[in-house]
Amino acid sequence: MEFSKVWIAILCIVLSGPVLTSDSARAEETKRSWVGKIASLQGQAFVKRNGAVDWQPTFLNDTLNPGDILRVGPDSRAALVLSNASVLRVDQYTTLVFHGVETKKRFLMELLQGAIYLFSRKARSLKVATPFVNGVVQGTEFYVRVDDDKANIILFEGSVLAQNPYGEVILTRDQAVVAAAGQAPRLQTVVRPTDAVQWLLYYPPIIAYKAENFPVQDPADWRTKLHRSIRAWNQGDTEQAFTALQGVEEAIDDPRFYAYRAGLHLCVGRTHKAKQDIDKALGLDPTDSAALALRAVMGVVQNRKTDALKDAQAAVKSDPQSAAARTALSYALQSRFDIDAALAQMQSAVAAEPDNGLAWARLAELYLANGDLDRALAAARKAAALCPSLAHVQTVLGYAYLTQIKIPEARKAFEKAITLDSAAPLPRLGLGLAQIRGGDLHTGRAEIEIAVGLDPRNALLRSYLGKAYFDEKREELDTRQFEMAKQLDPNDPTPWFYDAIRKQTHNRPGEALQDMQKAIELNDYRAVYRSRLLLDEDLASRSAGLGRIYNDLSFEELALRQGWKSLETDPANHSAHRLLADMYASRPRHEIARVSELLQAQLLQPLNLTPVQPQLAETHPLLLTGSGPAGLGMNEFSPLFVTDRISVQATGEMAEQSTWGDELTLSGLQRWFSFSLGQSHYQSDGFRENNDLDSDIYNAFVQAAVSPKLGLQAEYRYKASDYGDLRLRLNPTPLPNRRHREKQTSLRLGLNYTPTSHHHLLCSLIMNKIDSQFNDMYGFVDFYKSTAPEAKSGEIQYIWRGKRQNIIVGAGHLEKDWTRDITLIPILPIPLESPPPTPISRKHSNTYLYYHFNINPIFAFTLAGAYDHFDQRGERPVEEQRLSPKAGVVWIPNPAVTLRAAWFKAIKRPFVANQTLEPTQIAGFNQFFDDIDGARSESYGAGIDVKMTNSIQGGLEHMRRVLESPGTDDSAMNTVYLDADEGLD
Repeated sequence: MEFSKVWIAILCIVLSGPVLTSDSARAEETKRSWVGKIASLQGQAFVKRNGAVDWQPTFLNDTLNPGDILRVGPDSRAALVLSNASVLRVDQYTTLVFHGVETKKRFLMELLQGAIYLFSRKARSLKVATPFVNGVVQGTEFYVRVDDDKANIILFEGSVLAQNPYGEVILTRDQAVVAAAGQAPRLQTVVRPTDAVQWLLYYPPIIAYKAENFPVQDPADWRTKLHRSIRAWNQGDTEQAFTALQGVEEAIDDPRFYAYRAGLHLCVGRTHKAKQDIDKALGLDPTDSAALALRAVMGVVQNRKTDALKDAQAAVKSDPQSAAARTALSYALQSRFDIDAALAQMQSAVAAEPDNGLAWARLAELYLANGDLDRALAAARKAAALCPSLAHVQTVLGYAYLTQIKIPEARKAFEKAITLDSAAPLPRLGLGLAQIRGGDLHTGRAEIEIAVGLDPRNALLRSYLGKAYFDEKREELDTRQFEMAKQLDPNDPTPWFYDAIRKQTHNRPGEALQDMQKAIELNDYRAVYRSRLLLDEDLASRSAGLGRIYNDLSFEELALRQGWKSLETDPANHSAHRLLADMYASRPRHEIARVSELLQAQLLQPLNLTPVQPQLAETHPLLLTGSGPAGLGMNEFSPLFVTDRISVQATGEMAEQSTWGDELTLSGLQRWFSFSLGQSHYQSDGFRENNDLDSDIYNAFVQAAVSPKLGLQAEYRYKASDYGDLRLRLNPTPLPNRRHREKQTSLRLGLNYTPTSHHHLLCSLIMNKIDSQFNDMYGFVDFYKSTAPEAKSGEIQYIWRGKRQNIIVGAGHLEKDWTRDITLIPILPIPLESPPPTPISRKHSNTYLYYHFNINPIFAFTLAGAYDHFDQRGERPVEEQRLSPKAGVVWIPNPAVTLRAAWFKAIKRPFVANQTLEPTQIAGFNQFFDDIDGARSESYGAGIDVKMTNSIQGGLEHMRRVLESPGTDDSAMNTVYLDADEGLD
């Protein structure tokens, strides 16, 4: 079959050679020379090709060549991607001539009438000729309009030289110029420059019109035309929707007609005409629900929140069963940060009109805002089944798929949405994100550029475009987008957050600190997009990011406090757990806390490319802090856009005394699966006799997102070490015969089940085996000790997260068995028997409950209790059952002072690999120390943290521990408890 296709193709080429060659050459020439491509078209547009006489309709994805003339019709608008990667918006009644590239790579256009707006990712040399003034532009954003008697230019970014035979003037950012016929151009004061580009705004549709709602009584009735228009609109054909209404008399007494036509005008950005039709509808019926709902949506988009809420409430009061009215009210409530109330409105809307596809789509949006991904996808699918030809429905469906990493399905939905409504910016953004997630950063970024061109006043789109530029390592471009996003919406924390990461990446931690603090300050303004619970997640992530910056500035204590603060807000935040794991690496006696925080971070983390560094999970890596590859400086952040790809990272060092080390990681991500392979080696002869060390660590980590709710992971670790006398003592005399050899293997299985954003269920199973050998010489006796403990443990933990409180409940069980074998070999011929092998067995079961409550922003407390049952058989028999109460409090009397205090009891239990899911700290005070198994402790802690200025902070902390450690009564070999007391500052 394939061979026949090939021969048919060859035969066609032979038979039509001259014609095909000519057509191919022309097509290739056209492809090479095009200056613009239609990326969006609403309504109708025509093109007169270079040298042609007649106008021809143009369509989506058509190209324009030098000499072509574009004309956009009434109630229409278009967007073009130029050959220099700029995005050009073209308004209705616009005629534009494309002359291509002039000298010095200057792009030349001639605007005969109408209006254009250009957005570029970098300053372009562009000349725009008009009948009244010519503009030579070195800018990234500007607007030009030509009327019958004058031309206007408004510059948003860059510079423009406006000139004509009568004079010239130079424009800078946010300035405007007007040039009338026969006059020199002059600067013009424009109070709100963005009003000139109101036609660029996107208004979400809220009314799902049905032809049957307008019964036709007479074929000549205006309703017949209305039926044709509604059918065209429901198929995404804006041009035919307007065309069908041509010739309709203006003296219609049905307000629904004017509300429908107002909706059409809004979909193409004709706010003035939309307002006229809304006024007509309300003139006929001041309580018309549809007209009030449309006016409310206009108020939301134009940032008139009070008016919008008033109109939306009036619309619902007029018709409580109207899904459109409740949809408008949901937008008004969302603009006032009340996501829960908006969601309740849409639940009522779909109950009132269960066959309204737009209402189901809006409900899906709000489910996404609440993090309820499954309900969002179900609602979006319902909407698509009811109204498959509505662009907004397909857009929401695409985002529902995207949040569940269903990339092909998301791309299909976004592409369909773009076909149905090419002027909508959100499907372009979604398609760009889907392409980036699929590994095509360049194409994805280009789609986001188009989205920004379609909605240039949208600060969030600017932030995401800046993120894409950051990932492409285009420093000047990402900086400009972040700055513009800050100007467009000063209350949005997103650009501040990502600009802080950019500055931190470029080794500017001082500036990054200020931006991250600003992002935290503005966090709650994101409530327009996010529920309270998701805002808490954002705050925890930003606080963890601030901790990273403190670490870069060597403010380790401040970094730790940010980690603790993050977990108080969101105990399921993986970034905060990872921050604490990294910070504890340099703190003595925090080994158990460090590897436990790492375990919790791994179980809670989403799929990402962050490598699992081999040495991080080791409680005793045998290296000095900060030496070799244990420094934890390797790519602390995941890419801003998670992308399917492979990443290789390596570090190494060399020093005297035959010291060298390396760490190599290979990590990868492919849709729902990620992995990390790591190897670490360190060796040194040391600074004295028998001070050598040779250590190797290997690890393999895999993670799979079986569904948005369920994640599985597995990790295998192998460690081998051989070392001599490493301990530093007051007596510098070396011990030349002391040797340690150890091999350790461990396997961990993990599960993270998140049925909703309020609930997390974690499970961890760990199996560990150690083969340890120790030998030394004591006097005239060689001493050999070998142990091979095998241990296994299982833990389960449930986390419930509320708005101001959270609960953590967990339980675990551990079993550990080994035999201690000691051999004594005398050098002299003296009688000496080795002790018999000693079997040792340890079992431990525990349960715990932690309750944290934020009474208000300045006061929070933690109440907890843990029950432990520890049983040791063999050497030093111990059986201990104990209930350990715990309490902590944090008080912030003013923004500059934080007071912390904690009291808790604990019993040192055995661990497998020293890891546990139980919270490691209370109010910032560590509760797990490397004491003797079975030791009882009671701890008291108090601290004060003071912020004098943004750059001057300090604090004091003291903790006292009262210990009862198990020991042996040599006379009777019974277990006794030895008292001890220690203070930690």
